[in-house]
Amino acid sequence: MHHITTLQERCHLSNDRKPICRVPKIPPNKEMKSPEVITHLKKQDTNKKTDPALLKLEAEITILTYPPDWIHIYTDGSEFKATINAGYGVYACFLDGTSKEIYGACGETCSNYEAETIGIQSALELLNTTLKKNPTAIKMQ
Repeated sequence: MHHITTLQERCHLSNDRKPICRVPKIPPNKEMKSPEVITHLKKQDTNKKTDPALLKLEAEITILTYPPDWIHIYTDGSEFKATINAGYGVYACFLDGTSKEIYGACGETCSNYEAETIGIQSALELLNTTLKKNPTAIKMQ
């Protein structure tokens, strides 16, 4: 025991350590389902050259086809001049009718791709936080 105390004093180990989870929280017999991610509009011939009003209408029609018992999360990342002053945004609609919006700056040298990635990561962190605070807010199948 003396050796452990000496080692701890010499190495200045933190007392605020995160415990290691040796057993997964998900049972081994639980089949994991992949999320369904829809990346296209219902009308396939719609593109960026389409009239903005028609494009918005097609997006709304597509969103209305999603099942009502899904959590709807929308993410975006953008930048100025392709590589500077990027930012991200997340808008989440939960099953209980509430919604949450988060956004932030990513830095002066962040690319659009990095901003998109930060937006997705922020959405996942929001889901995780929401699940911990209110497990009934997210329907797990």
